[in-house]
Amino acid sequence: MAQLSNKIKIYLDREVNFTNDVILQDDGSGVYIKEWNVAEAQPTDEQLDALDAQATTLESNNQVDRTRRKEYGSWNDQLD
Repeated sequence: MAQLSNKIKIYLDREVNFTNDVILQDDGSGVYIKEWNVAEAQPTDEQLDALDAQATTLESNNQVDRTRRKEYGSWNDQLD
């Protein structure tokens, strides 16, 4: 199952400031939305669960990107 933060990024279709806009908390029983400080309506659990496949793809793509950056460096470094 994908991380809640990635589901929220997909729901809002933008980068999210998780220290001001949306505050997540984990009290030991799982991560949940503690505060929702954006103009868009807060999604239901069902809406976020529906985004699980997209969030998993995002996480996989980010992992590939991190691995490639680690192995090859930035494109700026490659051009030098």
